[in-house]
Amino acid sequence: MVVRFRLSFEYLIFASFILGLISGWIVGVDVRVLSIISEVFLGFLLTFAPVIVFVVVFSSAYRILNVRVGAFRLVFEAVLIFVALMFVSSICTSMLIPFLLGRLSEGAVGLHVPQVRILLNPVLLSVFTALFLSYLFNRHFRLPVVDLIVERISVGVGALFRALTYLMPLIIYSLAFRLYFRLGLTSSVAFCLIAVIMVLAVCLPFLLLPLAFIALRVAGVGLKLVLKYLARALFLGLFIGSSYLILPIHVRIVREELGVKPEVGDLIVTLGAMLNRCGSIAGLVISTLIAMHIMNLRAPIGAFLILSLLIPLIGIGSPGIHGGTMMACLPVIIELLSPHDVSAFTSLAFTFFAGAATFSNAAINTATTGLTAIIVNRKFESHRSG
Repeated sequence: MVVRFRLSFEYLIFASFILGLISGWIVGVDVRVLSIISEVFLGFLLTFAPVIVFVVVFSSAYRILNVRVGAFRLVFEAVLIFVALMFVSSICTSMLIPFLLGRLSEGAVGLHVPQVRILLNPVLLSVFTALFLSYLFNRHFRLPVVDLIVERISVGVGALFRALTYLMPLIIYSLAFRLYFRLGLTSSVAFCLIAVIMVLAVCLPFLLLPLAFIALRVAGVGLKLVLKYLARALFLGLFIGSSYLILPIHVRIVREELGVKPEVGDLIVTLGAMLNRCGSIAGLVISTLIAMHIMNLRAPIGAFLILSLLIPLIGIGSPGIHGGTMMACLPVIIELLSPHDVSAFTSLAFTFFAGAATFSNAAINTATTGLTAIIVNRKFESHRSG
């Protein structure tokens, strides 16, 4: 019963997006009260950005450092793969797609003084401070009370983002309503389709195919089996739209069809649902670039370079809820790209991410997690036999 409700909730968000566009088309007038809903939400997000980013990064980094000890060796190996996937996803999309869309400023080749000064921004200082303190407390001031505080912080952040999730259908409706008056019905739908297609087009050659090749070589599984799994995982992601909601089905598939041992598969698939955001990061960057394209914005390559390195650090700790990665990373994106109309840029980027790209994001997250389970399972067997 719970799964059915959550499945319908994902589709409710998508339906809210479509309904918002249709409402704008029917009403024909930009109703101010509907715009206020999304403005309040985005205003809250940006106002408390330094605190939210610090808490997310600190708690995430602290917990990841914990898995390097004892029996958690395989978990650490899986985390390393997830982190590598996220950096590859971020670097490929941040450095490749801007060239294709023509979003780079002319003559902007490297880091310039304005981009260096951005590093002193409160949001980015929160990232660096959180990373430093997480390492300091984990390695030199490791106390039970610190573990407890970090756990409570993680629970609190999760509760905050879940509360925002319950408002998400209304927020997406408001954003889509505003989107209609900016682009119209046909262009809005077209850009959403472009977002989904571009995520898949970037992630297939740079993430899925290399990881599938490694799984074939390291684990020795058959090509037909891997291709069958990828087809099912991508299909589930596209039509369910959430790594968490796919979890029960995904665990069964990895166990029964890929032959991964339950003690490995259950752990890695669950861990992937919590940490693996490589597809979400690609969707985030592409949604941001589409918003830049619509608003005719350009940015130096230095900004994209910093962006490609920071997003994975924040994204790995973002809540696994609808739009969670965008909520955590959007303040950093705004600071780096400096759009002249922050409200319009934010609403566009968030709408494309949460209203459309999230379905392809979930597909990539799910598929790469399953391939990671195959690789880690093989290492588990070799460790045990050795």
